[in-house]
Amino acid sequence: MRWVKVVASLRSMTPVLFSRAIPEDEIKRKDETGDKFEERVWRKRAHVTKEGQLLLPSTFFTISLQNAAKYRGDKIQGKSQATYTKHFAGGAYCVKGITLPIKGSEVDFERIYCLAQPNKGPNGARVFRNFPIVPSWKGDVEYNIIDEEINEDIFRKVLETSGLNIGIGAFRPQNRNQNGRFLVEELIWMEQK
Repeated sequence: MRWVKVVASLRSMTPVLFSRAIPEDEIKRKDETGDKFEERVWRKRAHVTKEGQLLLPSTFFTISLQNAAKYRGDKIQGKSQATYTKHFAGGAYCVKGITLPIKGSEVDFERIYCLAQPNKGPNGARVFRNFPIVPSWKGDVEYNIIDEEINEDIFRKVLETSGLNIGIGAFRPQNRNQNGRFLVEELIWMEQK
């Protein structure tokens, strides 16, 4: 079986916002207004390590990469109309995200007027919510590639599209916003045995 380890040095172009679901055990207290509840729990939207550091999780980068392959729709040479979409979906994934040098307890927020329940459609009730925000970040992300069709050239193109057109986190380009864009500064491709 083929296995390639890729280390990509990435740098933010725009801030990244977190929108993790508030844990179900965090319920609004009887004496709490919606604003007071939001003030108390907003930091729980951030991803943090066991040590309390902010984390850009590997799933951010895996999902972005897979969506970028679909977005690009590159055809595989010599395979008629076949694209790389399914090859990235099943054969390329991020195994190590980025631990940021910011504690979850020290993160700032951006207050956004947004849908109270996003799955209710564009005409649903709107409320102010606080989303943890990191204005800039950089770090190394580690990917594994196990699909024979994915070469270094197509991986780089898809990763660059991932950063510019798809993004990571909440309110990213894929969802018609501007946050979560990043650049690929360096790519190290290592065939494993």
